[in-house]
Amino acid sequence: MNIFRLAGDMTHLASVLVLLLKIHTIKSCAGVSLRTQELYAIVFATRYLDIFTSFVSVYNTFMKLVFLGSSFSIVWYMRYHKAVHRTYDREQDTFRHWFLVLPCLVLALLIHEKFTFLEVLWTFSLYLEAVAILPQLVLLQRTRNIDNLTGQYIFLLGGYRGLYILNWIYRYFTEPHFVHWITWIAGLVQTLLYADFFYYYFLRFIGGRGVEKYVTFGQNYVVKWGQGHISTLHSGKEVDLYMDQSSGAGFESKNIYGSGLFQMRIKVPGGNSGGVVTAFYLTSLGSNHDEIDFEFLGNNDGKPITLQTNIFANGEGNREERFLLWFNPIKHYHTYGILWNPYQIVFYVDNIPIRVYKNQNGVNYPSKPMQVEASLWNGDAWATDGGRTKINYAYSPFIAHFQDFSGLSGCYIDGRSDNVATCGSSNYWWNGGKYQRLSGYEQKIYEHIRKKYMNYDYCTDRSKYQSPPRECY
Repeated sequence: MNIFRLAGDMTHLASVLVLLLKIHTIKSCAGVSLRTQELYAIVFATRYLDIFTSFVSVYNTFMKLVFLGSSFSIVWYMRYHKAVHRTYDREQDTFRHWFLVLPCLVLALLIHEKFTFLEVLWTFSLYLEAVAILPQLVLLQRTRNIDNLTGQYIFLLGGYRGLYILNWIYRYFTEPHFVHWITWIAGLVQTLLYADFFYYYFLRFIGGRGVEKYVTFGQNYVVKWGQGHISTLHSGKEVDLYMDQSSGAGFESKNIYGSGLFQMRIKVPGGNSGGVVTAFYLTSLGSNHDEIDFEFLGNNDGKPITLQTNIFANGEGNREERFLLWFNPIKHYHTYGILWNPYQIVFYVDNIPIRVYKNQNGVNYPSKPMQVEASLWNGDAWATDGGRTKINYAYSPFIAHFQDFSGLSGCYIDGRSDNVATCGSSNYWWNGGKYQRLSGYEQKIYEHIRKKYMNYDYCTDRSKYQSPPRECY
């Protein structure tokens, strides 16, 4: 019995089941590349046409049917299931995958073991499978978001390829005349493509981050206000805040933090939402508070949503920066993150830094323990056109959508031991050298984003400050 082949088949099957579990159970395809799934559907459709012409065994037929059915089911879910489709990140999954198909077909016509219709299609499927993972890997590189199930899916695919290499080695030494150069080379290329993913996957573990788990809203958050205007969906994997003329709503983290990286996937209200503010932020309790804000300033149809960031330290704010984003935050979920440590505050949009606030000598810097909060509220006194555009409640309820309640990587403040001072320790990965400054690559992206998309900076507002605050230099 060839244990390597059996283990490889079971690992391949497990990878598909993991992905189907993610999509079916939580009704989300966040982090999954539709383009890779479409390529796999083509791979299996062209490879298993012999299911109609030959019979090898029940096991063989069963596996073929499973891979055919699962691959097309995943594509259907991502394209046509409403709840799943709205979590698909089309704007990040932009790899031109169809350009892989024609070269693989031409290569199969030129280099094959036997020139028959089924054999050429089989060879084509080998070549295409070797590169089908590329759109998924590019998506992970762009977002750097390896959630638990997506990470396991790719890890298992890589494991399947590794086991199949051992299977080929075993068969080479145990079966006479077992030489299939095309299969070997295509499989080796595919395995090598996983090396980059495994590198980042490993770094997450040695950095103390692990692979983030999906958690429900109730595990990390509680409703703060507007009880009747909040809805929990998909077994706690999504929360919607509603706003009408009577109220908005908000929720807050159960814990208080002294440093960390805090993230949320958000889709903001559309449909004439002028005056409506969707917020994701950190805030301390009591007077002279500290606060670090993402605020989405609603607008009427045809006009862009503005993303405003702001920082309060010891009750002093007025540090607004505003951006017109490179995508429409109404249409799809995007990940918004706040890094807060003793060295800097960084605002991230889909893991791209858009604002950095350094803790320099003489600069008022947030240092109080803070909770993570999100809210949907009436800001028409100032939010849109300087307060000239008021909320039109004929278009209510306005709905803000939130996902990924696992994004709380922070130093939990234990009131009994008063451990605030230890939250600056370099033992926490978010305080380490990598997070004390932007990398060279991040700095280039940061400068590009600010030059192209920032439309207001308090540092250059002479009506507010005759001379810029100290942190602006």
